[in-house]
Amino acid sequence: CIAIREEGDEQIARCATAQYPDLAQAMLRDGLAVLSPAPPQDIPLRSYHAAEQQARKSYTGLWSSTFQMPWEFRAARGAQACSVISEGIRP
Repeated sequence: CIAIREEGDEQIARCATAQYPDLAQAMLRDGLAVLSPAPPQDIPLRSYHAAEQQARKSYTGLWSSTFQMPWEFRAARGAQACSVISEGIRP
């Protein structure tokens, strides 16, 4: 993997293997990953967007069912955790 940049406590990297020159693109194309919303300063990678669209249109992987986007799940869980903590109950 090659580090591209750091965002807070997360490191953004591009990974490759002998079989996959861009592992993220392969995972998007196979419906094993979703493209997260890009920060305003980022230019979206067309190849990543196209790979995800291909998986969506062919109902591949995750797109063969319904699911909640990870950032929506985290936001809902964060709101739930805050209400539980404010009531004095630890998750």
